[in-house]
Amino acid sequence: MFNNYGPKSTAELILGYGFALGEEDWQSTDGTKNPDDFYPVKLTRPGPTQMYSGLIGEIFERFGPKDLTHHIRRDGRPPALLLAQLRVSLISSQHDLLLLSQRLNPSSLPLPSSSAFLSAFSTSMDSKLSWENELNSLDCLRALISHKLATFRSSSDNPHSDWSQVRPPVRQ
Repeated sequence: MFNNYGPKSTAELILGYGFALGEEDWQSTDGTKNPDDFYPVKLTRPGPTQMYSGLIGEIFERFGPKDLTHHIRRDGRPPALLLAQLRVSLISSQHDLLLLSQRLNPSSLPLPSSSAFLSAFSTSMDSKLSWENELNSLDCLRALISHKLATFRSSSDNPHSDWSQVRPPVRQ
């Protein structure tokens, strides 16, 4: 008898069911680990003092909480919506703001937090505004992931954590 939990990340299996599969449990012909593993990235709306322009605030008001949560899969490619949101949130020049206003007119966009809005936003922002903005966006993403990795590493060094019950493949 078999029970199929469906495609689940290791974190979902641990948190939802109390177990994780070891590397030896994967029947992958290409040698990959769990293809459904992901790294969650949650953005927050930029505060008034963090925004270069009110237009950025208008755009971010259209995103619901779920729209600001993203999953980077094991292949490492960040979701298009995540990159688009980073590009907008990190605008720091008039040139980039002008390009944004040419690509997006908030009054003509579909309803906030709708699939049509998310699609229109992602499509409009699927390419860089400027090299500086693109590098800032990628650096911000790197910093988010580095911070999360450091948090994981420090929790494994915590003397109050009992890792003795965790199988070595899961600890990795």
